[in-house]
Amino acid sequence: MFNDSKGQMLLRLQKLLDVSSENTLTVGDGANDLSMFKYAGKRVAFCAKPILKEKANIIIEEKDLSLILNKV
Repeated sequence: MFNDSKGQMLLRLQKLLDVSSENTLTVGDGANDLSMFKYAGKRVAFCAKPILKEKANIIIEEKDLSLILNKV
């Protein structure tokens, strides 16, 4: 896996499904998820490292993915 692998895959999925970045939500916890964040309007840092929190617009600190529903 390369630094931009997740981002490139997300970009391909967006094109295939005709989904805009504004309608894309990504969830990550570490630096290897940064490449996805540049293609998503909603960027969730889930129990994440500080580097990812800096780029997120939604931060969840508890290990409960259902908390994302209250933020979107």
